[in-house]
Amino acid sequence: TMIPAPLFYVYGNHDGNYARNPPLGCQCIDGTVADFMGLRIAGLGGCMGDDPTNPFQLTEERMEKRVKKLQGDLRRGRKLDILVTHAPAAGVGDSTAFHQGFQCFHQLYRDNVPTLHLFGHLHRQNHHGPEARQGVFQVGPTKAVNCTGYRIIEI
Repeated sequence: TMIPAPLFYVYGNHDGNYARNPPLGCQCIDGTVADFMGLRIAGLGGCMGDDPTNPFQLTEERMEKRVKKLQGDLRRGRKLDILVTHAPAAGVGDSTAFHQGFQCFHQLYRDNVPTLHLFGHLHRQNHHGPEARQGVFQVGPTKAVNCTGYRIIEI
């Protein structure tokens, strides 16, 4: 409601309030595929964890099930332009000291070849090592961007 632009989001690991009271003027794309101005955008929220009381903490196995469901939706159309997740793919910005990425996201990279993967969760200033602070990564044809804080990206 602040600017005349669309805002798509996925749930982070502390977003229980957004699930109960969604922000106005925004569209949650968690677990879905959205088409916007000719772009195909898919979203998967949550982070690595196994707290059964937190629906936004997922094991690799639980996230893998969500990835497979999303891939079923993606097969009905053309390739994926933008992947939006809260956590990164394993090894993409999650330094060796902080393994917080999902391995199953690499399946999305291989099968759906997103042009752009936007993620958060890893607060670059709080993580050690140049790979965690870098922010922009090239994984084959996919550019993965840690958007924690904010980033301006031309598409």
